[in-house]
Amino acid sequence: MIDYELIKKLYGIEKLQGCKAEDMDYLKEKYGTIPKQLVDFFDLAGETKELNCVQDEWMFPAKYRKYIWMDRDEYKDYFVLLNENQGVFQIVIKRDDMTKENPPVYLLDGTELIGKCADTLTEFLMGMLIYQSVFAMKYCPEDFFSYTDEEMKVIRKTMTIMPYKLQNWYSDTIEFYSNAEDNMLYVMSDGNQGTYGAMTSSSYQKIQVVLGEMGEG
Repeated sequence: MIDYELIKKLYGIEKLQGCKAEDMDYLKEKYGTIPKQLVDFFDLAGETKELNCVQDEWMFPAKYRKYIWMDRDEYKDYFVLLNENQGVFQIVIKRDDMTKENPPVYLLDGTELIGKCADTLTEFLMGMLIYQSVFAMKYCPEDFFSYTDEEMKVIRKTMTIMPYKLQNWYSDTIEFYSNAEDNMLYVMSDGNQGTYGAMTSSSYQKIQVVLGEMGEG
């Protein structure tokens, strides 16, 4: 399940905004069956402005009327969920999997599937929503860091590892750590690289207690 209360805290969202009924109807007419977990996500959060102010672009239902590039031949076998900020990669669901309630999610590079990002749609949504939140937070060091193995041992001992991950997104695996309800650190498995942020000054100070002297920027 998607932890919407956690997402609201990480993004500073007061109220989630669902997509318009006509936009969802257009999507269903265009693609036929839409996975239930995706319908639920769009209906509850598909026009939440805070989720649109992030590093990579969610393909919420209204954008399917706006962006004609998703009609190109290379996307005919996929449903695009998210577009990487330079438009090089997309996160997709296979059209053949659209009848599944909670299908797997893949990384697409042009016409080639690079790998699986998550076994289920809900796992992907939680992982990507958490990852994107770090770039939307009000307080951050505005730098990326490489952590040593010893520093990672301290992080794992003193912070809570979140039960969500991303796979094949700039790294084999991205893990998430937190020590307050509205702060987050992400770390990529390739080189222990990552960054962090917080939505409030108090939670930023709390994460700085652990990370402030760590990492090479």
